[in-house]
Amino acid sequence: LNRDIVATNKQEKRKKFKMVAVILDDETTASQNTMNVPPSATTTPVPEQDGEIMSAPMTTDTNNGATFSETPSSASVSTHKSFFTKCLPDFGGNAVAKGCCALGSVRGSIIMTNLFLSTALIRLAESEVKSRCATNSQTCDDDTVYGFKPSSLITNISVISGVLTAFFMPIIGAILDFTSHRRLTGMISAAFMTVIQGVQIGTLQSTWFPMAILQAVAGFFYNVQVLATFSYLPELGRAVGEVKMTRYTATFTMLQFGTHAMFLLIMVVISTLAKLDDVLTAQVSQCLDTVWILLFFSYAWRMLPHVPPLHELPEGKSILTVGFAQIWRTTKGINAHYGGGLRWFLLAVVFGGAGAGAFTVVSVSYMVEVLDMSGPQIGILFLVSLSTSVVGAKLASVITQKTNPKISWIICLYCFTIVTIAACFVLDSPKRQNVAFLFGILWGLLLGWFYPTENVIFSFILPHGQESELAGFFIYCSQIINWLPPLVFTVMNESGINMRWALMSLTIFFVISIVFMHLMQPWSVVLQAAAKPNILKLYDNPAHGITNDDNFDTEEGSQTHSSKKSIIEVDTIDGHKGSKTEITNDDIFDPEADTTG
Repeated sequence: LNRDIVATNKQEKRKKFKMVAVILDDETTASQNTMNVPPSATTTPVPEQDGEIMSAPMTTDTNNGATFSETPSSASVSTHKSFFTKCLPDFGGNAVAKGCCALGSVRGSIIMTNLFLSTALIRLAESEVKSRCATNSQTCDDDTVYGFKPSSLITNISVISGVLTAFFMPIIGAILDFTSHRRLTGMISAAFMTVIQGVQIGTLQSTWFPMAILQAVAGFFYNVQVLATFSYLPELGRAVGEVKMTRYTATFTMLQFGTHAMFLLIMVVISTLAKLDDVLTAQVSQCLDTVWILLFFSYAWRMLPHVPPLHELPEGKSILTVGFAQIWRTTKGINAHYGGGLRWFLLAVVFGGAGAGAFTVVSVSYMVEVLDMSGPQIGILFLVSLSTSVVGAKLASVITQKTNPKISWIICLYCFTIVTIAACFVLDSPKRQNVAFLFGILWGLLLGWFYPTENVIFSFILPHGQESELAGFFIYCSQIINWLPPLVFTVMNESGINMRWALMSLTIFFVISIVFMHLMQPWSVVLQAAAKPNILKLYDNPAHGITNDDNFDTEEGSQTHSSKKSIIEVDTIDGHKGSKTEITNDDIFDPEADTTG
């Protein structure tokens, strides 16, 4: 059944219209018919249902001209249709939603296979040290390899990956915003990741160090892939509406975590039944992950469309520097106009997100070195943590409703700090392996509480009208110092400090985050500030000649303004240049008003 929706004008959106259903004899004819639909045959919302205008199966994003269709175009038809139809939700035929969902499954498998590979790399590095010492007749006092202890290997990989991400993410973001290479960027990063995962199947005693270097590079490309994927979400949200987008994002998250659990369960069963050691477990895991991401990457990036540039590169600006300039302008604007709420929260995200993000990396090193846990044991522990994170998300919902998102997140940070400190004293030897699963449950609850509450706070205090731009800034804040906690761990470990104190160093970042959250204004005041007209939106467009350097003398919550004028050229709705206009603080801009005037 192929349904073509008759296009109507804007004035006819709320009128009931008939849906013409064309029943085709076979699937081949249906595919040919779809390819014959002219590009201009986009559709408008379908009739009202319970007061809501539902999104049509085919919509066009008016900001950039990209079609975010709910049925795949001829270029999106996959040869694996039957396989992915069974594996993925249909999303009403929305190709972009299917692609984003498939990429969520990819991220789930990559994160989980890293657990097994990290364990194997540490074991192989330790084996090299032991082998070198065994060949010497004298006592071996040097327990390092390539200048570092084996226990610092995984954190060193994380440091390199984090530094690359922090430096290059603004450039990648600029490429996604100011060029038409968004889809190409995602495909290139996917290709690199697939090749690296395949090469790492050959992780052996003789190859472990090059594989460790590749792992650092893979971490960078993983973050590029995430950024390219998330850049499709704002347009998808505008195309399908808030109600559907809420359901879509929930499904994306569930599938990603479902892939986490399924991948872990498969690997634990295989490694236990076959009695594999850590190195063989990692090889099997990399093999399974390579096949998985090859299938889902190829499907996802076929479904996701080519998108024209979102913005025009300002004259005289370079693609290599415009991203950094935008971050600086946004930082100054938030500090000047949303200093009581959004500023402190983003600073809390910088440190709290770094601590939580480094937890997986640091904890794996700790469990291997201190608790002497194997790859399958670590996999089971993370499977337990993953399961309890669902309960943690529910717990977050209950506490947030009884208090508010700010207080709920502060409580979570306090609990994270206390549990981690307790674990450092309790989990001090391999005899405590069983107790580690108890802490795995607690950490799972806290991680399931941490991230949803963080996202809720951001969604509430975000200035209206600039959701897409600040979402990218939020992601950057959560990534910018992710390299620092692993670096602190490495420095302490290499200095001969007991690893329990190195693990406890994560709590420093939670404490700093707690301090910033306490500096944040009361929740009701922050909500009032976010509900005011968006000052940042006016400044954040260098193409119009107005930047954050043209700051008005405005304080959050104040009614006084100094009148400073700027001259801009206004583009009319049909793309023609309008007359130059003087704009002052006394002018009121209604972002919801009809812009044709």
